[in-house]
Amino acid sequence: MSNISSTSMNIFYDKWAELKRFRQTHLSSLRPYSEFLNVRRLSRPVNYSDAQTRVVFNLSRYSANYAVVVGLLTLNALLTNWILLLVLILGAAGTYGIRKLEGADLMIGPLVLKNSQLYTILACTMITLSFFASPIMTLMWLIGQSTVVVLAHAVLMEPPIESAFEAVEDQV
Repeated sequence: MSNISSTSMNIFYDKWAELKRFRQTHLSSLRPYSEFLNVRRLSRPVNYSDAQTRVVFNLSRYSANYAVVVGLLTLNALLTNWILLLVLILGAAGTYGIRKLEGADLMIGPLVLKNSQLYTILACTMITLSFFASPIMTLMWLIGQSTVVVLAHAVLMEPPIESAFEAVEDQV
């Protein structure tokens, strides 16, 4: 029993270390929210060229912030679609349970089920349940909302004044 608990603790520590590495590499460029949500810098672009310049600049500058916004929208989509959340949890729990068998057959009384049969039953159950959860509609909503929010912010947010000097410093 202690071997199983030490193995699961090692997996937990490995995942925790992986999460810390992800945070250090990808979220290290996270800008402060006082800069990201500065209402004083919101303005309508003068023309299409100005809007395009703003989008290119803001997408590169605030990419980590936009990833957080998309993550929050995803969390919102899952919390408002309880059936989809339940289907995802049941699918993950079923996969975890099948993997815990470590290739052994599952015996329920006289019935013996192999791993491939268990995965087939799980897949058929998840597909059937997903018809009620409407994952495609949720995915389309998430794509639409993420696009609108990110592009609206990128178009309306003026680049900071310091950004004009950053280009000059790079040339010198």
